[in-house]
Amino acid sequence: MVVQRHDAIRDELAYLSILFFSYNQVQVKNRFNEIRNTNKTNHKDDLSIKGFWIRQVEAVVDVRVSYPDCKNYEEMNTEDFLKQHKT
Repeated sequence: MVVQRHDAIRDELAYLSILFFSYNQVQVKNRFNEIRNTNKTNHKDDLSIKGFWIRQVEAVVDVRVSYPDCKNYEEMNTEDFLKQHKT
């Protein structure tokens, strides 16, 4: 379910980016069957948008979905939860 939400958010962000920029400036990366590694050297991106911050420079977007109301995080406050999931 989290993967479906992740993909839906990524696709919506890509759609809005295409409307604002253009189709050839937005590239969606598919993570199907890829192992997600949080090591920054091996981290995969979800979306790249050319010209988002600087003209002709590619901005890389990584979409993350977290569920702070999960039973595993009941004892943790929101600030600690966000710190734990920050990269």
